[in-house]
Amino acid sequence: MDCDVMIVSRVPWSITMNNTCSGMKILMVNSSRNWGGTEELMLLLSLELRRKGHYLGFFLREYSVTVRRFEKEGFPVWYGRRRGIGLIASVFKLSSVIRAERFDLIHIHRSHDIIPTALANFASGLIPMVLTQHAWEFSKSCLQYLVFGTLKRIVAVSEAVAGRLREMQPYIADKTVVIHNGVPIKSQVKPDPDYWTRRFELTGTEPLLGIVGFFHKNQQELIGLLPKIRETFPDVKLILIGAVDDRKQMFEEHAARLGVLDALFFAGFIPHEEMHDALGSLYLNISMHRHEPFGLHVVEGMAAGTPLVAYRAGGFPEIVEHERNGYLAESQEELLQAILALLRDRDKRTKMGQSGRERVLKLFTPDRMVSDYEALYLSIKK
Repeated sequence: MDCDVMIVSRVPWSITMNNTCSGMKILMVNSSRNWGGTEELMLLLSLELRRKGHYLGFFLREYSVTVRRFEKEGFPVWYGRRRGIGLIASVFKLSSVIRAERFDLIHIHRSHDIIPTALANFASGLIPMVLTQHAWEFSKSCLQYLVFGTLKRIVAVSEAVAGRLREMQPYIADKTVVIHNGVPIKSQVKPDPDYWTRRFELTGTEPLLGIVGFFHKNQQELIGLLPKIRETFPDVKLILIGAVDDRKQMFEEHAARLGVLDALFFAGFIPHEEMHDALGSLYLNISMHRHEPFGLHVVEGMAAGTPLVAYRAGGFPEIVEHERNGYLAESQEELLQAILALLRDRDKRTKMGQSGRERVLKLFTPDRMVSDYEALYLSIKK
């Protein structure tokens, strides 16, 4: 790649490119079978990098939804398996792809892909590797510790995740940087206030509370608060947004025991292009998860004008300014009282929503995220 770079002072590895910079060749690796926030971010990042002139290729999991999504967008995709003999064959296949395509660097998006990717890379010339740690949990095996040393940079999606990485693996502290996620923002488009009525025929059920994510994110605790919320708001509806799994029955049984089963609505997976309307037509976006590494839905909700109520934990304090564009509680009782107070105060919710949109436009845009990654890539090449 032929490119002049200049170090700038915002962060140690930041650089700017001149107009004559030719694109880099970047291989994205992700063996996830499902589609979630990590994959959504990977797609957004890749589309923007391609728009800026870089070449993106993908090594993904065979038969996964990720293969179909990235092929649909016109990206070159190779795929392999993650287990058994198929994993061994995949390492050789990945090594062949790296050699044939002459990539400038490899960007890994799941920590469990470090070891097979490092083995393939070792046989292919040892080009630089970057990991984005999207998740709160990661492998703690001795071999994983050793292989972390092969990475040029580890990107954490929040200071909370970075701190956890540095604490558990101090020797990679100097390699670890933070790049907050960005989200597409429809700041000039008002959310459809009738989304839930139009899309799901939810009528006569106000206020609407939403909780987003896979069903391991402590939704049952919020269900447990519904009896107290209904004492003041008897028609409240809690909308659970996210792919439905086996835990649905557990949630329903829990709600039935509390006498609030009729207050639950399982919306299932909402397409990304509908999330602006889905979140923007809620009264509050609520999270009970204490180990959220970042929280895409929080930023998406703020961009749509909906405040967050959550615990002061994980990556939330880096997104939300307490009592300015959301509420971060220290205890369950404090969180309950915050929900009740904000449901009573429409003006405060509106002001928080306006503040949230402003904060997202300032800090969490795709342009900022892509520029930070581009700078990181080029600093490694330099």
